[in-house]
Amino acid sequence: MIRFAVSETELQQRIEAEAAGWLKKALTKAKAANASGHVGEGDGIWSEIKGVYMELQGFKCMYCEKPMPKPDDERDGASGKVEYDVEHFRPKNRVTAWPPAKVKARRKIDYDDALEAGVPTGYVWLAFDHLNYGVSCKTCNSELKGDRFPILGKRGKKGQRNAELDPIEKPCLVLPVGANGTNPEDLLGWNGPLVFPKKGLSAEDTLRAKVLIDFFELDTRRDLLEGRCHGIMLLFPKLKEKTAKAKKFVEALTADDATFAGCLRAFVALFKKNKAQAAQWADDCERYVITRGKTGLTAPES
Repeated sequence: MIRFAVSETELQQRIEAEAAGWLKKALTKAKAANASGHVGEGDGIWSEIKGVYMELQGFKCMYCEKPMPKPDDERDGASGKVEYDVEHFRPKNRVTAWPPAKVKARRKIDYDDALEAGVPTGYVWLAFDHLNYGVSCKTCNSELKGDRFPILGKRGKKGQRNAELDPIEKPCLVLPVGANGTNPEDLLGWNGPLVFPKKGLSAEDTLRAKVLIDFFELDTRRDLLEGRCHGIMLLFPKLKEKTAKAKKFVEALTADDATFAGCLRAFVALFKKNKAQAAQWADDCERYVITRGKTGLTAPES
């Protein structure tokens, strides 16, 4: 998970280029929603600007970084947009508690007493706020997130935008799109393809990182582990080369628009610090891919 930095001015420009007049229409919709206290099912104009966030995020999920279809990957005339969900970071109509009982039991969560749910009726006033959007895969959005929004602080007040709400609510989740808020790479640490709370964090930020990992199951989803392993397998031999071509390849695999960039950037840092451990991870990743995950993945000794 990484930050996709963009200023509000640039984002507004991109939105108007994609769908002229959208920002004005959004203001009208927002006034109606605030007056009624609810966002209607037919009010979803955010889908009109889905392409802005797809391109901004490098055609990958904002939360798990797995790759998603690009517009030129058309099949039978489909653009691939259907596989993206426009994600409301703060849910628009209601907020339910997390974790559900099944998730708590399956992931052995013991810290839920420290969590509060966000505003129960939802953040209606942010439903048409372009700074409350991103695009995500259906697993992250529909299956895992839904209308859940765990926080560590106090619930915010109506009318406040994300930048004002964050220091009050102390959300456990991170909105990686925009210029403000927590950088996910400041919370998440890596050992090969395995993600952990970063070392040296405060107790509060360690808990935020744990929730982020548990919430989106970033440490156990097979498709994510396999994808990261593939990336490490491609990256490792190029790190050993000292050519300009190899350097460009490494830069491409760790760029903001690269798949699993957060993990692969950390692997580059590991290679510089401990080449033997990086080599062991490359071997383990290859074994994991060949056996379709039957060998499992365990952090090697430092």
